[in-house]
Amino acid sequence: MFDILKLEKLKNENFDAYIQEMRRPWPNMDEDIEETHAIMYHHQKIDGELRLVQDIQIKGDYVSYQFPKWQKSIFEHFRKKYSDVYGTVIFQKIMHQIVEGEHS
Repeated sequence: MFDILKLEKLKNENFDAYIQEMRRPWPNMDEDIEETHAIMYHHQKIDGELRLVQDIQIKGDYVSYQFPKWQKSIFEHFRKKYSDVYGTVIFQKIMHQIVEGEHS
């Protein structure tokens, strides 16, 4: 299992090691990726184009952003499937996979 506090500490203290951990396969990875793709396809049918960030507002030093519904759906799916903590880590690992373009 993953420890989210250790992962956050790793991200802050050794970013390269954190990236390596994000890349490391996990149990049920292929199944989780397939479920992620199904959620993305569902949202693409409804919303059209899928974006990584829905909206960004910058006003001086203030920055706000909104993530799209498909990401929230994936996040909620894995928190329900696993647990709040483990599901959050799986979501982070999956989003890393998406950003790096590791699975198609």
